[in-house]
Amino acid sequence: MSDGARGGWLERIAETMNSGAAYESGQAAYDLACELFPINRSLTGPGVRQTLAILKREMPGLTTHAVPSGTQVFDWVVPDEWEVREA
Repeated sequence: MSDGARGGWLERIAETMNSGAAYESGQAAYDLACELFPINRSLTGPGVRQTLAILKREMPGLTTHAVPSGTQVFDWVVPDEWEVREA
């Protein structure tokens, strides 16, 4: 790669970083992580559904599927749903 091509690429990165777009998308990711972190979740249960609803809000094309407890999936059986109420 020539120095000119590399310099143009670096200039575009610098322009993006200085535009505020990188800060805004980083802040959006941080805010989403802060919203998701406190949700109690395991393999099944209301915390997983709440998490998926938030992710669907952010990614409208996300498709989810429900699989009933007891369903055989390869060498695994989907466990019963449970909810942590106190720890």
